[in-house]
Amino acid sequence: MKAHLLAAAGAILIAAVPASAQNFSGPRVEGRVGIDNSNISIKDQRDFGGRGAFSSGSTASDLSIGGEAGFDIETGALAFGAYVGFDTSENDEPFPDRRVTIETGRSLTAGARAGFVVSPNVLLYAKGGYSNTRFRPQFTTGATAAQIAAFNGFERNQDGFHLGGGAEFAVRDGFYGRLDYAHHIFDDYQVDANNELSIRRNHFTASIGFRF
Repeated sequence: MKAHLLAAAGAILIAAVPASAQNFSGPRVEGRVGIDNSNISIKDQRDFGGRGAFSSGSTASDLSIGGEAGFDIETGALAFGAYVGFDTSENDEPFPDRRVTIETGRSLTAGARAGFVVSPNVLLYAKGGYSNTRFRPQFTTGATAAQIAAFNGFERNQDGFHLGGGAEFAVRDGFYGRLDYAHHIFDDYQVDANNELSIRRNHFTASIGFRF
């Protein structure tokens, strides 16, 4: 159902018929909805030099809401810009053998993008930059003192970076629609002497914004 909602939003943006040609220069703000997919695994460093043996943990998905502000400069068929963004979701990823569930909270991003203006109303771009997401461990009944202590240092914001791309569609009167994907990679966290927490996120969004 979540995927269908996002696909429908994207179809509306792509089908929008522009009233007149617009460029991709100037400041912009937008609101967006999307699907946040997290993949958190505990990796045993003793197996194959840390390249294998991923223990408990799997992917989890949830709806996200947020927004972005940016500034772009268009020169001929090229466009360059910078942006800052905010999103929030409530992904919960359980680790039953360690009696903990890791909750995903708000996410902050900042980065730059560059792309090609393939028509007066369509921009295709690639992007990359800094990511910071808040993760919080929630312990279930029966968690031992050692299990709780292993995640004491994890209850904080995690730094990382993201890479992605998308398409922006100029619509009319300064309004635009956007479809975007970003892959986030965060610093690994050492749970104990042998195990490391590996965190990855995939973020798919559909946006409606206004360019001043």
